[in-house]
Amino acid sequence: MVINETQRFEMHLGLRNTRGDDVAGALMEHLPPSGRADVARVRDIVTGL
Repeated sequence: MVINETQRFEMHLGLRNTRGDDVAGALMEHLPPSGRADVARVRDIVTGL
């Protein structure tokens, strides 16, 4: 599932409201920037794509 920036922002707000700023920030740091399409695969690195 790929989320857009609006959904990402709303998720962050919800986390802040329920878990606090520190936990919300830590969880958001572990998400890919804008979905799985931006995550490099091993073959991308090995082949230099």
